[in-house]
Amino acid sequence: MTAAPDRLELSGRLRERPAVTTPTRKSARSATTARSAGTPTPISVRPVDTVGAGDGFAAGYLAAYLNGGGLPERVDQAAAVGAFVTTRRGDLAAMPTASELRDFCAS
Repeated sequence: MTAAPDRLELSGRLRERPAVTTPTRKSARSATTARSAGTPTPISVRPVDTVGAGDGFAAGYLAAYLNGGGLPERVDQAAAVGAFVTTRRGDLAAMPTASELRDFCAS
C-alpha cells in the first residue's frame, strides 16, 4: 500500500510527520470542503470474514498518511482496505498489496 522501499524509510517518514491527526475547526472545515467536490461512492462487498476489518482500516489510513495523502484520501483508502480485508479469510493474510487495492478500487 505504500511506495516506500523499506521499513527504515517508513519509520523516518513517520518521525517527520505528527503522529496524531487532531480534528480542529479549520481541519474539519478543510476536509468538508475537499469532499464537497463529490460524494464518495459507498464500498459494497460480500464479506467472508470481518476479523481484520478494523486492522485494515488502520493500515490503509496509515499508508495514505505516510504517502502524504490529505484527510479525505486517508479516510477513503482506510475504508477501501477495511472493506477489501473482509472479502478474504484472516487478518494480516487478508491485507491487499498496492496493486490489489488499485484493482479493487477501480472495480
